[in-house]
Amino acid sequence: MKTEHTLRYLLLRHLEHFESTVPLAVLHEVTGSLCVERERGGFVVTWTAKGETHEKRFAKDAFAFYVRGDTRPEKRSLDDDLGNQNERLAAAFAQEALGGAARPERAAPVPLDPYWRRALMWDAVFAFGVAAAGGLGFTTGLAILATSLGEYVRRGRLIASGGLLVLALLGPAAAAALGALAYGALQLLDPDARWRRTRVAICSAAIALAGFRLTSGETDWAIGAAALTAMLALGAAVLRSLHAFHFRALPLALPFYCVGLAAQGHTVAAGIGLAVLLLATFGLSHAAPPARPAR
Repeated sequence: MKTEHTLRYLLLRHLEHFESTVPLAVLHEVTGSLCVERERGGFVVTWTAKGETHEKRFAKDAFAFYVRGDTRPEKRSLDDDLGNQNERLAAAFAQEALGGAARPERAAPVPLDPYWRRALMWDAVFAFGVAAAGGLGFTTGLAILATSLGEYVRRGRLIASGGLLVLALLGPAAAAALGALAYGALQLLDPDARWRRTRVAICSAAIALAGFRLTSGETDWAIGAAALTAMLALGAAVLRSLHAFHFRALPLALPFYCVGLAAQGHTVAAGIGLAVLLLATFGLSHAAPPARPAR
């Protein structure tokens, strides 16, 4: 996302905090006309209020976006202040843009994932839909669901990595191997360095275990179905990444789990799994926002 778009979103979020203290017509006029453009020296913000156009400029370094806290740890210490003035500047701008409106009471924090209940439903549909369609059994479906649920709790990605290790023992080995491979690769891109090596190691162990199962038994390789599913899986993962609300990494790895299902002949299960993932993607991305309290 471009920095100017990120800044506009930040300003809009603070403007909406004044919904209970200013007339809605005024708020809609300001938010609907808000425009942020990038220039050489920083940003220029324009908006319309009561029919008049206003402009405000911010220096290039006034806001700090996309700053990772785990980079260059050798340059950091316990006394470093990693905070920034984004919220203070945005709150001051909102008050100025709305003509010095009274500050609203601080609202309760909005959860990062406001649609987690719907996501839980889709996780259950995927787990048991794939298990039922592929004849994998209730135990495998329960293991898939438990792996998905692991990401909802503290240190969730570590727990989900362990779940993939369990899946390497249950159900189709090729699916577990490809799912663990995709999930392990996503851990390398995760900015959270805590337990990263452990997560990658567990995913690697799952791949090795699944690989051993593949080489020690007969496998019905459906090459054509696997290739087609691989293309669909890549598209599903890209769509999920671009269009859906997701705060977990496993939904991006599950399409590749479906590739493994197709590779071992479970083409119906793979197709149902991809269909559920795509429905979840568009269902969550077009979900109505949480209801606001009545004024």
